[in-house]
Amino acid sequence: MQANSNTTTLRGIRPLLLWTAACALLLHVLEQLLTVRTGYGVEDYLGWLNQDAVDAMHQEWKDHGVDFLAVAYLVIDTVAYMPLYGALFFALADKFLFAVAQDAALGRCDNVTVSSARKNWRASLFAGALTFLLMVDLAENISGLVRLSTQLGWISWAGILLSGCGLLGVRVGVKRYFGNWWTEFAVFIRDLEKKWIFWGLLASSVLSIAWITLKNQEYLWLNSLVSGAHHVKSSLFPLGDSHFGILTIYLVLLAGLIAAWFFGFCFNAKIAQAEKGTKKPVTKAYERRSKFRQAFGDIFARSRYVIFALIVFTGLALAMNQGRDVIYSVADQPAAWQSWVIFIFSAIGMWSFGFACWLWTRSVCLIKSPNSPNIRTCTTLEDRFAKDWARFFGLLPALLFVLLCAATMRDALWAHKTESVWFMVLFTLFALAGGFFFIWLHVRDEGGKFYNCKTFDEWHASAKTGADSKKTDNNSDGRKLKEKFANAITAKYKLFLVITPFGLPFYAIAAMFICRLIPGGGMWPPTAIAIFLFSLTFWLSIFGWISLNEERIAIPWVGLLVLLVGLFGYSGFTQNHLVGRIVNTSPDFREIFSVLIAALLLILFSVFVAFNSKNEDKQNKGSNPPQNIFARIRTWAAHVCIGSERNKSGLSFLKGFGFAVLFIFGCIVILCLADKAISPAEVQRTAQADTVQQHELGKALSAWLTHIEREKSRLTDQASGKLYVNFVNAEGGGIRAAYWTAIVLEELQNKNTTFLERTFSYSGVSGGSVGMAVDRACKNDPKCVTDFGSADLLSPLLAAWMFEDVVAQLIPSSGCITPGCGFMSRGVAFERAMLRAVPKLSEELVKKLSTDNTGTHEPYLFLNSTWVESGERSIASDIEITPEFFPASRNQFERLKKNLTLATAAHNSARFPFVNAIGVVKGKDKESSGHLADGGYFDNSGGHTTSDLLRALGRCLTAGDAMPGCSDKELTPEVKQWLREHLLPQVIMIRNGVQIPPANKAPFSKPQPTGGDIRFKVSRVPYKPQEPGKQGEMKLYVDFLGPLVTAINTTGIGANGKVAEANLGLEVKALRESWRSSTNETPPVRNFDQIEDKTQLYPLGWHLSKGATEGMCWQIKKLCPKGCSSEVGEPPIVKAPIGADGASSTLQVNPESSCDKLLAAGKSRQDAKPIAESHPR
Repeated sequence: MQANSNTTTLRGIRPLLLWTAACALLLHVLEQLLTVRTGYGVEDYLGWLNQDAVDAMHQEWKDHGVDFLAVAYLVIDTVAYMPLYGALFFALADKFLFAVAQDAALGRCDNVTVSSARKNWRASLFAGALTFLLMVDLAENISGLVRLSTQLGWISWAGILLSGCGLLGVRVGVKRYFGNWWTEFAVFIRDLEKKWIFWGLLASSVLSIAWITLKNQEYLWLNSLVSGAHHVKSSLFPLGDSHFGILTIYLVLLAGLIAAWFFGFCFNAKIAQAEKGTKKPVTKAYERRSKFRQAFGDIFARSRYVIFALIVFTGLALAMNQGRDVIYSVADQPAAWQSWVIFIFSAIGMWSFGFACWLWTRSVCLIKSPNSPNIRTCTTLEDRFAKDWARFFGLLPALLFVLLCAATMRDALWAHKTESVWFMVLFTLFALAGGFFFIWLHVRDEGGKFYNCKTFDEWHASAKTGADSKKTDNNSDGRKLKEKFANAITAKYKLFLVITPFGLPFYAIAAMFICRLIPGGGMWPPTAIAIFLFSLTFWLSIFGWISLNEERIAIPWVGLLVLLVGLFGYSGFTQNHLVGRIVNTSPDFREIFSVLIAALLLILFSVFVAFNSKNEDKQNKGSNPPQNIFARIRTWAAHVCIGSERNKSGLSFLKGFGFAVLFIFGCIVILCLADKAISPAEVQRTAQADTVQQHELGKALSAWLTHIEREKSRLTDQASGKLYVNFVNAEGGGIRAAYWTAIVLEELQNKNTTFLERTFSYSGVSGGSVGMAVDRACKNDPKCVTDFGSADLLSPLLAAWMFEDVVAQLIPSSGCITPGCGFMSRGVAFERAMLRAVPKLSEELVKKLSTDNTGTHEPYLFLNSTWVESGERSIASDIEITPEFFPASRNQFERLKKNLTLATAAHNSARFPFVNAIGVVKGKDKESSGHLADGGYFDNSGGHTTSDLLRALGRCLTAGDAMPGCSDKELTPEVKQWLREHLLPQVIMIRNGVQIPPANKAPFSKPQPTGGDIRFKVSRVPYKPQEPGKQGEMKLYVDFLGPLVTAINTTGIGANGKVAEANLGLEVKALRESWRSSTNETPPVRNFDQIEDKTQLYPLGWHLSKGATEGMCWQIKKLCPKGCSSEVGEPPIVKAPIGADGASSTLQVNPESSCDKLLAAGKSRQDAKPIAESHPR
């Protein structure tokens, strides 16, 4: 796109794009820090009219100590960002306007110059629209600074003065760093012929702001001015529920202009048709543009593995809030040296991953491919695009890391952890430092070809040496040192100027194992981020080499690998997630055998690279051994199994197959050794099929009710004369649900010592099941619950997922006695992490439970999973699951024919989608074999199971023999009659992640927010699952996406789970009404809600920061402000509907719960306002 005259289009697009992105990133960080807990930010603030809302925002910023950042945001936006994006958009518009003008003029006699292209009305339109946008943005920022001066005084006025000086500085900077850009811009404006369009749009910007300001005269004139400018920029034109401003309009116009050039819309079709079959200008241009589009798609396809790695990183680190919680945990103890160690490892991992993204994108684009366009003799658009494409991917990890840290800074600021914010600021600077070093290292890649231009051997030679080495004949030490330094600086294919592409996977996997050896828990923050980044670097390096070979010889190695994985999986060879007893070995056990597997994998990788490397030992004569490392490997491989082809470069299919078989054989040997390394007693106990004696539901109900009737004088509430009995449900939600469930049950038991006696069942799903299992294992032991809350379940799970699970897809492991041969499964790693945190989770789920005169009843556990093959419930319980009482449900023990530990049974219910592996149930026949998935697929509340239990209770208390085990022989008619008259069943629903109704970010045309909308508060909205939802209308690709959205919304996290919760209340009411005429009785369901109070981040994952556990403890203490600890030395009395101690309440409660100890050990927040909701429905 060069001009045909001496005049050129506006230059500097690449540096402008880089600096504009950097400035936008900085503004995003500031915007995150200026976002208050109600969700409003600085951009929302600029659109407000109500003074009370403005004052409330000022106060929120002041309370968090970030009021000065509002001035900084507007100053940077005015001084730096506006000039940068303005110059960038002017340059882009000028470049593509000239390009489309050239396209339109091809085949005609018109001589298109840059000046003539600017005389078109389109140039005036783009220039006027962009000037309109800049004027509106400037008015918004300056008036916003003036408004801030009412609260910040001299700081704001200093910001305004700084803005003015900064704009003058920009003028000087443009002249200094962009040469004659300012002069070229003046020429651009002078060349506009349709200046009336330009000046008309410029005048319209002033008139539109003035019109909106006068329209809102009832408000302060300054608020009207700021809001008017913001309205023109962001929401001038309504379109349905959306509003579009001048910014959106300009971006759409610019995108349309670029698309017109990319697809060649401006070529003259008539002339092209007349030139058909000839080599005329339009036809040639069509072909060049078509080749560029083809190359664009080819470059995208070549970098598929890098794109996949970036998607994985974005999904796990940014899309899920678990990444923010991990970063917050690292920054939560800025004074601890352990945090600095993890900080350094994470930063190095991020730099390594960014380098790997650049390296393999650049390398695979360079390689010649038989399916790509032919080699060019000069640099083309394809080369420039390939060069920038690799640079973009190299910078993207650092940019994503900054976005992650920015969101985490906001969380720390809401928690009043200022030191943590500064720690993460340093973290962000480290990320940016790595990015800028990358830019400095590669900024000299201006010339040359970057797409489809090198053979593999040519690339490999340059990859080993970097750029061309500078040699000198002077042998002095000083000259040699300078030569080495110069060569190191130009070694662009070497990480940290040392590690070659061949050494990259060795380095990455070594760093990963070092991070895995760091102990979790205690003072050590989680190593999940560092492990994740080094693992991605390792696998990207492996697949990067494979991709080079794929482009070289056009053999889809990865496609064949996927087919092989599918074949092994279908054959049942690689079932490494078998459900069974997990032996709790030491962490070193797994690492030793994993290192052996990694060593074999690296040997296979070395052979692959060696046989694809250029034969560099031809100069060796006679029997002299080859000196090159790759030649040595080929020689060794030839002696092993390849015969005499030791000097032949290139890995044939036969060679590759032979070494793959050797690799798999070696891995099988290691798996067998690992399986046998477990003690014989443990192996025997794991292998044997335990006889599981589950309780019959009727007999269990009869025994429980008999005990309740026998102890009625102690268990009955004397005030109401009713005996409250409980059925507990716990929702899913990862570690958040698990810890919340555990501390709620702990506090309920501390509040009332008869709670367990009066509670028949715990029905849990996913994380709720884990919390119930922890409650049974800990048996009200505060230290046990605290250890579980502080455990790092994520890092071991992620480490095994990113290495052992990937390798296990190709290694037969189903023949091992222990699941995953003791280490080749992330399910094994997850359960071991649970056992290390709570060793008593190794107890068996089904054991002898009895109800006797001593009152030792424990609630029965119902841990709900989903059977993958049918979508039905699969329940692990100490009660026998039969179709008579639990319709369309499966009994896990009937399938497994063995008992399960609490850890395994809870994990079967908590197999979080994709993160936790699907469990494999291996039965004696096809019908009994299948897979277990997370219980939330079917019902995320456990409500269906509790509804079944409530119906069974009704049958049990029906006169006669309506239910086996509850006949009149087990429960006499008199006892049944008394129970029907006095029992008051209720459901306790433990919910987590309950959202506060979002802030009403109304468009300009609707009522503006008030001061009350800005201040965060809990609006108590009772949960009513029986009412239909209020979701908005789906509009995007309804015919295509509608079936998928419908399927998701009908699952356990959607309508099916909601129906289950709604039916609970109906079942309890129906049960009460069938026994007596119930009037003025307590609500049937009580919710214990953990609320997203914005004081801490409560992630949906498998790790909780210390702040998150403290925040949950604050909430549970708000739920039960009295009686959570025995402050007066007497047992607390709990009012209905939770329960009542009755006359004989002499048992003592635990004087100090896990939350009491945790909050006493930590630093309490001075201004903390813990909030939780317990309300009936």
